[in-house]
Amino acid sequence: MNETTRRILEERARDLARPREDIVGKPVDAMSVVCFDVGNEQYAFATHSVRETLPLRDVSAIPCTPPFVRGIINLRGQILTVLDLRPLFGLSPRNASEDQYVVVLRTGGSEAGIVADRITGLRAMKREELQATLPTFDEIRQDVIDGVARDGLVILDAAKLLSHPVIVVNEEVAAGRTLENKPPATKTT
Repeated sequence: MNETTRRILEERARDLARPREDIVGKPVDAMSVVCFDVGNEQYAFATHSVRETLPLRDVSAIPCTPPFVRGIINLRGQILTVLDLRPLFGLSPRNASEDQYVVVLRTGGSEAGIVADRITGLRAMKREELQATLPTFDEIRQDVIDGVARDGLVILDAAKLLSHPVIVVNEEVAAGRTLENKPPATKTT
Protein backbone atom coordinates (compact mmCIF):
# COMPACT_ATOMS: atom_id res chain seq x y z
CA MET A 1 0.00 0.00 0.00
CA ASN A 2 1.45 3.35 -0.96
CA GLU A 3 1.62 6.36 1.36
CA THR A 4 -1.29 8.23 -0.28
CA THR A 5 -3.66 5.27 0.03
CA ARG A 6 -2.64 4.74 3.67
CA ARG A 7 -3.24 8.43 4.49
CA ILE A 8 -6.70 8.38 2.82
CA LEU A 9 -7.70 5.24 4.71
CA GLU A 10 -6.53 6.72 8.03
CA GLU A 11 -8.57 9.90 7.36
CA ARG A 12 -11.66 7.82 6.58
CA ALA A 13 -11.15 5.79 9.75
CA ARG A 14 -10.91 8.98 11.84
CA ASP A 15 -14.06 10.36 10.20
CA LEU A 16 -15.97 7.16 10.88
CA ALA A 17 -14.79 7.10 14.51
CA ARG A 18 -16.24 10.57 15.25
CA PRO A 19 -19.66 10.77 16.95
CA ARG A 20 -22.55 11.19 14.53
CA GLU A 21 -23.87 14.71 14.33
CA ASP A 22 -27.29 15.98 13.40
CA ILE A 23 -27.96 18.85 10.98
CA VAL A 24 -27.05 21.63 13.44
CA GLY A 25 -23.74 20.00 14.32
CA LYS A 26 -24.51 18.72 17.83
CA PRO A 27 -23.64 15.12 18.71
CA VAL A 28 -26.63 12.79 18.45
CA ASP A 29 -27.44 10.91 21.65
CA ALA A 30 -29.51 8.10 20.17
CA MET A 31 -31.03 5.22 22.05
CA SER A 32 -32.91 2.07 21.16
CA VAL A 33 -35.80 0.86 23.31
CA VAL A 34 -38.08 -2.18 23.65
CA CYS A 35 -41.67 -0.93 23.77
CA PHE A 36 -44.58 -2.62 25.55
CA ASP A 37 -48.07 -1.86 26.83
CA VAL A 38 -49.41 -2.11 30.36
CA GLY A 39 -53.11 -1.34 30.20
CA ASN A 40 -53.61 1.80 28.14
CA GLU A 41 -50.12 3.08 28.89
CA GLN A 42 -47.02 2.61 26.75
CA TYR A 43 -43.66 1.90 28.37
CA ALA A 44 -40.16 1.04 27.21
CA PHE A 45 -36.76 -0.03 28.50
CA ALA A 46 -33.42 0.68 26.81
CA THR A 47 -32.40 -2.38 24.80
CA HIS A 48 -29.10 -2.70 26.70
CA SER A 49 -31.15 -3.57 29.82
CA VAL A 50 -33.43 -6.11 28.13
CA ARG A 51 -32.19 -9.69 28.02
CA GLU A 52 -35.21 -11.07 26.17
CA THR A 53 -39.00 -11.09 25.94
CA LEU A 54 -41.17 -14.18 26.18
CA PRO A 55 -44.76 -15.29 26.79
CA LEU A 56 -45.74 -15.38 30.47
CA ARG A 57 -46.29 -19.03 31.44
CA ASP A 58 -46.28 -21.15 34.59
CA VAL A 59 -45.95 -18.41 37.20
CA SER A 60 -45.67 -19.72 40.75
CA ALA A 61 -47.12 -17.34 43.31
CA ILE A 62 -45.01 -16.51 46.35
CA PRO A 63 -46.99 -16.26 49.61
CA CYS A 64 -46.68 -13.15 51.80
CA THR A 65 -45.26 -10.91 49.07
CA PRO A 66 -46.49 -7.48 47.99
CA PRO A 67 -49.13 -7.37 45.22
CA PHE A 68 -46.58 -6.19 42.64
CA VAL A 69 -44.67 -9.48 42.95
CA ARG A 70 -46.51 -11.65 40.45
CA GLY A 71 -44.42 -14.70 41.34
CA ILE A 72 -41.47 -16.64 39.99
CA ILE A 73 -40.81 -18.53 36.77
CA ASN A 74 -38.24 -21.09 35.76
CA LEU A 75 -36.33 -19.59 32.85
CA ARG A 76 -34.14 -22.39 31.49
CA GLY A 77 -33.10 -23.45 34.98
CA GLN A 78 -32.86 -19.94 36.44
CA ILE A 79 -35.47 -18.84 38.98
CA LEU A 80 -36.64 -15.37 37.97
CA THR A 81 -38.87 -13.01 39.97
CA VAL A 82 -41.69 -11.52 37.90
CA LEU A 83 -42.96 -8.05 38.83
CA ASP A 84 -46.26 -6.48 37.79
CA LEU A 85 -46.21 -2.72 37.20
CA ARG A 86 -50.00 -2.39 37.58
CA PRO A 87 -50.18 -2.49 41.40
CA LEU A 88 -46.80 -0.75 41.67
CA PHE A 89 -47.96 2.19 39.55
CA GLY A 90 -51.56 2.20 40.82
CA LEU A 91 -53.08 0.95 37.54
CA SER A 92 -56.29 -1.07 37.39
CA PRO A 93 -56.03 -4.89 37.45
CA ARG A 94 -56.12 -6.84 34.20
CA ASN A 95 -58.28 -9.73 33.07
CA ALA A 96 -56.07 -12.75 33.76
CA SER A 97 -57.56 -14.76 30.91
CA GLU A 98 -55.63 -12.87 28.23
CA ASP A 99 -52.07 -13.69 27.21
CA GLN A 100 -49.29 -11.64 28.74
CA TYR A 101 -45.56 -11.39 28.23
CA VAL A 102 -42.42 -10.95 30.30
CA VAL A 103 -39.71 -8.41 29.58
CA VAL A 104 -36.60 -9.93 31.19
CA LEU A 105 -34.32 -7.20 32.52
CA ARG A 106 -30.64 -7.49 33.37
CA THR A 107 -28.90 -4.57 35.08
CA GLY A 108 -25.67 -4.97 36.96
CA GLY A 109 -26.16 -7.93 39.26
CA SER A 110 -29.97 -7.84 39.18
CA GLU A 111 -32.37 -9.72 36.94
CA ALA A 112 -36.16 -9.71 37.01
CA GLY A 113 -39.11 -10.03 34.68
CA ILE A 114 -41.69 -7.31 34.11
CA VAL A 115 -45.24 -8.25 33.05
CA ALA A 116 -46.39 -6.67 29.78
CA ASP A 117 -49.82 -6.92 28.18
CA ARG A 118 -48.30 -6.64 24.73
CA ILE A 119 -44.81 -6.21 23.24
CA THR A 120 -45.10 -3.51 20.59
CA GLY A 121 -41.56 -3.61 19.17
CA LEU A 122 -38.27 -1.78 18.99
CA ARG A 123 -37.86 1.93 18.51
CA ALA A 124 -34.90 4.25 17.98
CA MET A 125 -35.10 7.75 19.38
CA LYS A 126 -32.96 10.73 20.36
CA ARG A 127 -32.54 11.50 24.05
CA GLU A 128 -33.07 15.18 23.34
CA GLU A 129 -36.65 14.39 22.29
CA LEU A 130 -37.53 13.17 25.79
CA GLN A 131 -39.23 15.25 28.46
CA ALA A 132 -37.98 14.76 31.99
CA THR A 133 -41.26 13.42 33.42
CA LEU A 134 -44.97 14.11 33.73
CA PRO A 135 -46.32 15.89 36.84
CA THR A 136 -49.30 13.50 37.02
CA PHE A 137 -47.12 10.47 37.82
CA ASP A 138 -46.96 9.14 41.36
CA GLU A 139 -43.71 9.14 43.34
CA ILE A 140 -42.42 5.71 42.34
CA ARG A 141 -42.94 6.41 38.63
CA GLN A 142 -41.21 9.76 39.04
CA ASP A 143 -38.25 7.93 40.60
CA VAL A 144 -37.82 5.30 37.87
CA ILE A 145 -38.55 7.29 34.70
CA ASP A 146 -35.73 8.00 32.28
CA GLY A 147 -37.93 10.26 30.13
CA VAL A 148 -41.21 10.64 28.28
CA ALA A 149 -41.45 10.86 24.48
CA ARG A 150 -43.73 13.40 22.81
CA ASP A 151 -46.21 10.65 21.91
CA GLY A 152 -46.53 9.57 25.57
CA LEU A 153 -44.14 6.60 25.52
CA VAL A 154 -42.65 6.37 29.03
CA ILE A 155 -39.01 5.25 29.10
CA LEU A 156 -38.27 3.45 32.37
CA ASP A 157 -34.79 3.13 33.85
CA ALA A 158 -34.34 -0.60 34.54
CA ALA A 159 -31.51 -0.09 37.04
CA LYS A 160 -33.52 2.43 39.08
CA LEU A 161 -36.61 0.22 38.99
CA LEU A 162 -34.86 -2.96 40.12
CA SER A 163 -32.98 -1.15 42.89
CA HIS A 164 -35.88 1.02 44.11
CA PRO A 165 -36.44 0.73 47.90
CA VAL A 166 -40.05 -0.35 47.37
CA ILE A 167 -38.89 -3.31 45.23
CA VAL A 168 -35.81 -4.45 47.12
CA VAL A 169 -36.48 -6.66 50.11
CA ASN A 170 -33.57 -6.40 52.46
CA GLU A 171 -34.62 -8.18 55.61
CA GLU A 172 -32.58 -10.56 57.68
CA VAL A 173 -33.85 -13.13 60.09
CA ALA A 174 -32.10 -12.84 63.42
CA ALA A 175 -29.99 -15.85 64.31
CA GLY A 176 -31.72 -18.22 66.70
CA ARG A 177 -35.22 -16.93 65.92
CA THR A 178 -38.06 -19.03 64.54
CA LEU A 179 -40.40 -17.94 61.77
CA GLU A 180 -42.81 -16.55 64.36
CA ASN A 181 -39.94 -14.34 65.52
CA LYS A 182 -39.80 -16.04 68.94
CA PRO A 183 -36.59 -17.13 70.59
CA PRO A 184 -35.96 -20.86 70.25
CA ALA A 185 -36.92 -23.06 73.18
CA THR A 186 -34.00 -23.59 75.52
CA LYS A 187 -33.13 -26.96 76.83
CA THR A 188 -32.62 -27.21 80.58
CA THR A 189 -30.49 -29.89 82.10
